[in-house]
Amino acid sequence: MPNKTNSMLRYSLASLLMLNSVNAHSNVEFVGSEKNIYADPITVEKNESILEEDVLSKKQVIEIKKRLLRKYKGIDEIALNLDQLTQKELTVASIMVLEQQRNHRKLQKKAQLELDKSTIDDSFDGMFNIHEATMSDANILKRKSIDERIKKTSRKNLHPNKTSIRPIVIDPESNDVITINFAINRPSSVTFFDEQGHPYPVTDIAPTSNAYFDNQTMAENIVMFTAKEEYRQANGFVFLQGVSQPIPVVYSLDPTKPVDTKLIVTVLGISPTNKAEFETIGVDITPFSNQTSETSFRILNGMSPANSKRLTILGDLPAGSKAWEVVEPNGDTYHWVRTKAAKRYEYIKANRLGKYFAYKLQPRTKHWFLVDGKRVAVQFHIDKRGQ
Repeated sequence: MPNKTNSMLRYSLASLLMLNSVNAHSNVEFVGSEKNIYADPITVEKNESILEEDVLSKKQVIEIKKRLLRKYKGIDEIALNLDQLTQKELTVASIMVLEQQRNHRKLQKKAQLELDKSTIDDSFDGMFNIHEATMSDANILKRKSIDERIKKTSRKNLHPNKTSIRPIVIDPESNDVITINFAINRPSSVTFFDEQGHPYPVTDIAPTSNAYFDNQTMAENIVMFTAKEEYRQANGFVFLQGVSQPIPVVYSLDPTKPVDTKLIVTVLGISPTNKAEFETIGVDITPFSNQTSETSFRILNGMSPANSKRLTILGDLPAGSKAWEVVEPNGDTYHWVRTKAAKRYEYIKANRLGKYFAYKLQPRTKHWFLVDGKRVAVQFHIDKRGQ
């Protein structure tokens, strides 16, 4: 008995069945407002008014449901036979579709909640596993070992720590220059002595500091130099007490070169603060003659005297210079030197033959000679190679 109401019910039911089919075969989640449930606002309004006009009891609804399911097996088959349904059957079919949609939404919500919970659990488990793995005893020790290695390596010097301890001799009245090399965390000290080993006082240093280095007078004759930067060069001056001109100093801040940990500077001359009494021997130089001793004779001729050992000369004496350690018959030991260099004091005996002098000297670690008008420090050591 088709009429206007039945037509509206069929239209509404067809829309619901179509939407139900989409929900059942897609991953689209139809949750929320009634607009999402019905998709068509006009259909929703018509469907609700039809259900209100034709109110059925619960018993009637159950009986009609059973009858429809026995006859058509399910909603999909009912959808194919809408024209065969009565008004009450259409109403109940609409209720069945709405119930199925509600159940479908509930299942979707439940599935989504379970998925969210599973995702959270997986995320927590993953975070816990990562934390457990990274905070294990073995990994903690490994990280500590890496940190310790980084710290140790970062504190190592990039260049080998080569040091130098060296003595030099300067004439304060000449153009001698002091060169010193030092680096960051590797300071250098410069110590000044006179010819007799007495401290030679430093009165001033210029400049006392700059952007590259600092210096500090630690004692009257000791200056300490510390670097602020590396791979730099600078010039300065050291002023010594009683010396009429400053001593030029070249500062080199190069860590790739040996650092002058200690530089011992012997200043030719006597320190103003040296109050010791000095032995000065002034004797005439005797020309070679028949009265010349056998020792002097042999030395002037470049031959080794009796009871002697050849000495190695450390110092810039002229070519042809030779030295011996001679033991005299009474057991006394002296140094004899054959050289063209002049010596003005502190010799016991001297003879001359042509341009050569033969000097008898007290055994000392250091003697001074004049070479081309310049004082030269000379040391003598036993020549291990023999005579």
